Amino acid sequence: MKPELPFADIEALVAGLRSDDRESREYAYREVIRRYSRLVSAIARRFTNDSALAQDVLQESLLRLFRNIDLLNEPKAFSGFFRRVILSAAYDLMSSTRHEVSAEQIDTARLAYQFDTSYLDLFVLTPYLARLSKFQRLILELEYFQGFTTAEVAERLQTNWVRVRVNKMRALRNLRKWIEDDRNSLINKGLPKEV
Repeated sequence: MKPELPFADIEALVAGLRSDDRESREYAYREVIRRYSRLVSAIARRFTNDSALAQDVLQESLLRLFRNIDLLNEPKAFSGFFRRVILSAAYDLMSSTRHEVSAEQIDTARLAYQFDTSYLDLFVLTPYLARLSKFQRLILELEYFQGFTTAEVAERLQTNWVRVRVNKMRALRNLRKWIEDDRNSLINKGLPKEV
């Protein structure tokens, strides 16, 4: 039985993926692909620097998610679970094709864990992004939210890739510092360390 409305929340989506009803499960699969394929492609493309391998990562990530959805104990943890699936698929495919994982790709993987680009990112990151220069904000938007490579960003901004990379690293360093400062401020006010 096809649900009347699109999945309103992540718990309903996970329930759809686990459903015994084939039509509901297929509808949930299509919804995951619709919602997340662009995000997965962007992370995979940033991580692999190879569009063909990124497509393989996309396909493998979705297959692994669908096969292993029953391992997800808490539906609200779906985003983190899916990120781990994506990064695991990327590492495995790069290892099997003998690609070396660079420091920048490891940073990208860490950033993907820290900044989930699906729902809360823009809400949580917007005040921090607003503190960056317009140029740095544009670089992060193009690379992390739209999935362009450093070379493509440089071409779009009509500058060289070194300038893009330096500004990206400065922006990420500032974001990490500002977020950590705010976190420490909250901890000093007596809030739990898990914040």
